[in-house]
Amino acid sequence: MIDTLKIYSRLKNKGIQEEAANEIAEIFNEIVNTELSTKSDIEALKISSKSDIEKLRISTKSDIEALAVSTKADIEKLKIDIEKLKIELEKKIVEIKVEILKWIAGMLIGQAALITTLMKLL
Repeated sequence: MIDTLKIYSRLKNKGIQEEAANEIAEIFNEIVNTELSTKSDIEALKISSKSDIEKLRISTKSDIEALAVSTKADIEKLKIDIEKLKIELEKKIVEIKVEILKWIAGMLIGQAALITTLMKLL
């Protein structure tokens, strides 16, 4: 709270007219009461801010925990998918090996027949 009487008296002692001194003191009073924050205003804002920060911290922690659980579940799903792909690849590799062996066996039989035919001709 501002002491308007003290401002008024000081201005009047410096030679400012009574009406002007009174108006200046009132202007100071209005500015202080409407524009400036008091200690209690600042303290209330501080308490409110602390409360908001705590709520945000709790909310953020909760969100992080939920995200961690979700991420772990996604990782497990990916591990299962990778294992399925691994099994499919191993199956394909075996199939390709069998196919290659068939071709090799066929070529060996064809080669043996060719050699046998050439030997009979010679």
